[in-house]
Amino acid sequence: PGPRRLGERKKGKKKTESMARKPKSCTEEVAEPLSPCPITGELVPVTVLESPTTKDAIPMCIITGQHMVADDWCLCPNSNMPALYSEYIKYITAEAKGDMTARGGDDAAAAIASSPIPMEKLRAEDPVTGGEVKVTQLKKCTQDEVAAYISSYNMIDQEEPPKKA
Repeated sequence: PGPRRLGERKKGKKKTESMARKPKSCTEEVAEPLSPCPITGELVPVTVLESPTTKDAIPMCIITGQHMVADDWCLCPNSNMPALYSEYIKYITAEAKGDMTARGGDDAAAAIASSPIPMEKLRAEDPVTGGEVKVTQLKKCTQDEVAAYISSYNMIDQEEPPKKA
């Protein structure tokens, strides 16, 4: 290759390297939000599904996929699976508004978006079973219910089968 081709290769190489190498601002990771572990209370990233201290499994919310938080815990009335109470209400509200908008057209969409829907009319499809779920069916769990669910979930205090000799 002649001198001209070498120069073109270097330019091409520099262009490729500049596209492949990202500036530091692009490579820095965004810190994941933290929430309290329902087992130990220590702050852990919301997507962590194992207690870093006890190594017990942390149940996952059926709405968000995040780990459960003890003071925002409810059970789906259809599937009995755990969900973050506040997130389940947001989900049902969004689904109910979407359904009403779909039935009412564009004119209804603006009115629905700006007006609150009565609690007894808020209903949506259960994300697990597909059955209907209403906001009025959701109940926050007590701390004792949460502790019992976690124990059952991790099979704590259950008898181990006898070991074979």
